[in-house]
Amino acid sequence: MMQSMEESPPLARHFEIAEGLRWAVLQDLLDRGRISADEAEMLISPRRTLMRRKRSGRFTSGESDRLARILDILRLAERTFGEPAKAHRWLRTPNGAIGGHRPLDLCSTGEGGRLVETVLGRLAHGVYG
Repeated sequence: MMQSMEESPPLARHFEIAEGLRWAVLQDLLDRGRISADEAEMLISPRRTLMRRKRSGRFTSGESDRLARILDILRLAERTFGEPAKAHRWLRTPNGAIGGHRPLDLCSTGEGGRLVETVLGRLAHGVYG
């Protein structure tokens, strides 16, 4: 049985991302309501590019890296809050710990994603209320 990208060991994930993730990874996020089409456009690639990737079935390595970052942040937030709905609401609500920005918006860059991970880690350890 094939593992999901989220369950792959780090080295295997590196090669999956470098090769380009399959469109099905994003489609699953969209189908399950974990991100919206507008968010995918803002965080991964412009809409026209996304449609080309849908036709080709695979993302570039750069797009795959952004998509993997979003998956990691979603998974961490869901684990931190214990309920997907709470996690998704937190990701989309302006947060004082990150200058009043929405955490999900910062996930368009590696630096922003690391900042969101840090805030989630602090929340998990009771540092922020």
